[in-house]
Amino acid sequence: MQYRYDIYTPNDQENSSGTVSEKQAISYSEFERLFLSMQWDQYPASPTISIYKESDLPLLWVALFATSENEDKARMFIIGYKRMEEKKGFLGFGKPTLKEKMTMHHTVGNEGVVKLFREFFDYEPSAFLNALKEFDDDFNNKKGA
Repeated sequence: MQYRYDIYTPNDQENSSGTVSEKQAISYSEFERLFLSMQWDQYPASPTISIYKESDLPLLWVALFATSENEDKARMFIIGYKRMEEKKGFLGFGKPTLKEKMTMHHTVGNEGVVKLFREFFDYEPSAFLNALKEFDDDFNNKKGA
């Protein structure tokens, strides 16, 4: 399965304009190098890396949300997962249709992002959705500690 990526880099602080890289092939190891070497803080707003299969969906993207003002300069990332999902017709009756569905998740630091994208590149739908649930549970447990 071939994966592709885009990088969106904002031109202004309002994130109202920017540039998008060409759709290029990528492997997991190349994504990890790209993500870890990205100069996230050099842009006036949130840059975004999007990874998708050749058919465009499912799509997983990561964007910088904030960088801590503390000495550790920890980064918080927002992750979006977009996919097609079957939706039943009116009141569960009728012909099912495919609809786009997007969920958003967040994490602090690089570790969660790298782990989740590794699961995405190994994409087995049920295993990935379980990893996404664990990802949210881990973040919520850390936040409450």
